[in-house]
Order: sequence, then structure tokens, then C-alpha cells
Amino acid sequence: MDWCSVSLLNLHEDVRSQPAAWVPVGWIPNYDESLSTERPCRGFESDASRKANLFHECFRLLLKELVDLKGPLDLTWGDGVNRRSVICLGGFIGDQQETDRVACQAQVCHRCHVKRADFLETKVRAPRKTTWEMKQLQLEAAAGSHSRGRAVVEWDADGRRRAGPGVKSYDRIRKMFGHLVRNAFWAVPGFCIYSMCMRDPMHQIDHGVIVFLLRAILWRYMETVEKQLGLAAGTAVTKLTARINMVLGKRKDDEGRTFKGMHDTLIQVSKATRNAFEDIGKNVFTTPKLHSSVRATDVRHLLLLLPLICHNLFSSEAAQHNEQNRGAGPPVEDPSQAIVMVCIILLKWYHLYRSSDGHDSEDLAELDRLAIMFFEKCKEVFPYFNGVGNWIMGTDKVHFMLHAASEIMKWGSIINCSAEVVETNHKTWVKEQGQNTNQGASSAKTMMKNSMRKVASMELTQAMAGESVTSCIHNLMIDTCRAPASIHAFVALNPSRSH
Repeated sequence: MDWCSVSLLNLHEDVRSQPAAWVPVGWIPNYDESLSTERPCRGFESDASRKANLFHECFRLLLKELVDLKGPLDLTWGDGVNRRSVICLGGFIGDQQETDRVACQAQVCHRCHVKRADFLETKVRAPRKTTWEMKQLQLEAAAGSHSRGRAVVEWDADGRRRAGPGVKSYDRIRKMFGHLVRNAFWAVPGFCIYSMCMRDPMHQIDHGVIVFLLRAILWRYMETVEKQLGLAAGTAVTKLTARINMVLGKRKDDEGRTFKGMHDTLIQVSKATRNAFEDIGKNVFTTPKLHSSVRATDVRHLLLLLPLICHNLFSSEAAQHNEQNRGAGPPVEDPSQAIVMVCIILLKWYHLYRSSDGHDSEDLAELDRLAIMFFEKCKEVFPYFNGVGNWIMGTDKVHFMLHAASEIMKWGSIINCSAEVVETNHKTWVKEQGQNTNQGASSAKTMMKNSMRKVASMELTQAMAGESVTSCIHNLMIDTCRAPASIHAFVALNPSRSH
């Protein structure tokens, strides 16, 4: 089971980041992936298309109350005063896949029209996206504007999608303009999914930018050191892993005595995280992935260690090689200094980005400056391309760093908009409880239902006790019963001034 919860935008950031400020409003079962084998077709009738339609059908049920609201309402606030209030959807946090599904476009920037090949472009900013513009593009594509006027998608009287004369070209147009024509968020008044749909910073930076940086570091060492010096493949992986274990892991001396790491009290990093380079170094040409047990916090701690463990990694080998081959060719340089510079720039950007002290205009300008510097350094230090001809650091999550300043201007400190609080509760009260049984599937389902009731009761009790104004949201939306995990809609009560 997955869940969705809402909070109030007019709460202070420190209050909004607490569990008591969140109210669960809906649940949906996990999608049965085994159904994909029953729908082997592609395009309009494919399993992916059906999954996207079910996803947005759930949100049409969840958002129905907001869409149907007309004009301001007279509501009693927490201080007992009746105010004319407007309820609106103020923001939306999701992981990469969830954000792609909401915007109906995958592996692109959800803020601007940048091309994938230009994700690291810093000189010219791409024009921003708008909901109206993207909606028109998808509707025109569905009407067949790119298939000689033949409709690709048609709708019956009940609003269900059916194949049109140009259904064979639907899959090609789907990839060009998005996965779904009937986007559930288009009907919400004043809500722009391209300016209000936020990436969860925990996934965006930790499991996005940092992990790709680890792959780029190994790639640079492989191309400029291991191949040039004739070293065994994976030498950089071995040395980096050994340095991590020396700093944090247990070590033994020549007499077999076991000692703690030199700085094991400085940072706590799991054993699986200390093997991160080994996981990525198996094939640096593929998309980097870490073990599922590696936590986001561990990835952040690994970023703190990068300048330390990369410092002069191959200086002795390069100096020895240059001495033995003096005059035989260009000297080999250890790229560690340039790599450390990239890591330090990202560290400075990340520290400012996650600052909980607030940001002024100088901080926002510094964020942009550091992001641009990081992009240019990445192109200089890691001048490599993937199989489709894009920079290896040119991903949509890395590009999103350029939009960090505008995100903070819109929502405040990003650290208080993280989905970690709700995701942790979901894992503790739903996922883990469902696995703590050996009585079969029926018992697991029963335990999942009990966990859902328990966490819903706990969250609602805390919310109503701490901020009674949230009961307004609960009364409006409690009848809706569908929403996915890790997706959290912020609902704002904005008083209108009446004279």
C-alpha cells in the first residue's frame, strides 16, 4: 500500500517539517507488475500506458474536491475566527519517477525546454515550460497534427480513451510529447505542474548528482591513469575503497590486532556504502547504481569524504612513470587535484542549498554561480560522453541545480520540503509491517491494513491536536481515497481580503 499526505503552506517551515503537520488523505495498492506479461503490446494498449492512466485516474479522484471548489469559502481558522479563504494546491513533491508521471514526460527538465544534450549548458537558458503550452502540444499530438491529420487518440462519451485511425503512430508521438493526454493536474485552477512540481532533494542530489559524480571520477581515472600507466583495470576502485576503509572501517596491523578506523567517529557510513566504488566500477559505461541498502544519508557522507580520499590518489605512480619514461612522451598527470576541485565546488553548493538558516539575495546569486562553475568544471574534468552522445554528467537531475535558486524563492528552504519524514513513516508503519509475518499473503494484507489504520490515526490525532486548521483540509479531502507513495501535496489556505 502507498499513501499520500498534505500539509499547509501557511505553516512556518520548522513546523511544516514535523510529522504532526502532515495529514494522510489517500491510499492506493501497489501496481501488480505481473500484469505486464498479459499486455505485451506497445503504444496505446501497452502496460506502461495503462499504468499511467490508472495513476492519473487515482489523482482525478484525489483532486476532485479541489477542482470542484468555486470561489472563496467561509472557514473557521485555528484561532476561532471566521475568514474568507481560498483552498488551492500549492506544491507537489515527488521522486524522479513520480515527478515524470505527474508531468507526463520522462527524463527531461520539468522547468524549461532544455535539450538533453544541453543539460550542462550555462550560457543560454532555455525558455520555461507552462501547463497551457504543454497541454496544447499533447492535445494537438493526440488529434493527429503530426500524422497527416489522422487522430491518434479519440475519446468516447464517458471520457475513456480509444484507438483512433492513427493509433500505430501513437507510440512515436507519445515519446515526443508525453505519456498521457488527460493529465489530472490540468483541471486544478491556477496550478502549473511545470512550476510547482518539485523533485525531492533527497533523491535529486544524493542518489542523482553524487552517484553520477562517483562514476565520472572512476571514468577519469580509467582514461587518464590506468590506461596510460598500464595499470590493472579497477585500480582506482581498489585504492579509493581502501582509503574509505582506512578512514572509517576496521583495520588490522602486522600483528593481527584490530583497530577502528582513523576517523570512524567523524562520520557514520554503512559497510555497503564503503563498497560504493566497487558497485559502480563493475562497468562505468552503464547507469551507476548503488546497493539498495545504501541510505541517502550515507551518500551525503560519502560526498564529504571525496576530497580526502581522492587527494593525490595516483601521484606516486605518475611521478615514477614520468621519471622512467623521461623524454619518451608527454608526462602523465594525476587528475586528482582537478577532481578534488569539482568535489569541493559541489560541497559548497550543497551546503548552501540545504541551509536551514534562510537565503538572501546574495545566497541565491552564489547558488547560481556555484552551479555554473560546477557545470563548466564537469565538462572540463570529465569530457566524456555516454552511448547516445550526451555528457556523462549531463543528466536531468544535475541540470536541475540551475533551478535551485528559483525553487528556494518559491518555497523557502528546500530542506524543510523534503519527503523524508513521510517516507520514513511509510516504511516503518506500512512496508516493514507487511514483511513481519510468515503466515502467507492473506496475513500480510491484514497486517498492512492494521498498519495503515494505526499510522492514519496517529497522524490525524497529532495534526488536529497541534494545528486545528488542518482539520479543514481533512474534512474537505478525507472522502478521497487514492494517492501514491512519497508524493505529498501542499495545500495552502490563503485568506482573501474583504472590506
